Amino acid sequence: MNFNIQQQRGLSGTTWLFLLIIFGLFLTVFFKLFPLYMDNVAVANALEKLQESQNLAQKMDNQIRQEFLNYLSESNKQGLTAIFDNESIKDYFLINRNTEKGTVSLKLNYERTKPFMFNIFFLVKFQHKIETA
Repeated sequence: MNFNIQQQRGLSGTTWLFLLIIFGLFLTVFFKLFPLYMDNVAVANALEKLQESQNLAQKMDNQIRQEFLNYLSESNKQGLTAIFDNESIKDYFLINRNTEKGTVSLKLNYERTKPFMFNIFFLVKFQHKIETA
């Protein structure tokens, strides 16, 4: 087989169109999921502040949850304050106390859904766990 170098000058129009569609799809997915992960960074920062707070083991469960909500509201994330309000925080935020060691274990599990297109949705689950004295 002899190929003429002059006839092979790059990608065809259909190949360019296919690559643009794939690139657009990845870009769309990125811009749909990026805000969810940025909100999760705010949740992680609020948990770190909660872990650094003094005498966490001596506080009541409601006080710990309220302190977490206060740290979260400082980050001004509107989507998160809608998820974590005073009533629903009990469903996501589990507090286990070890009285022998005097430690508190906090688990935060939540999930977010984001519409992609038509009836396709992304479901992203987040899990955090901290232990403090």
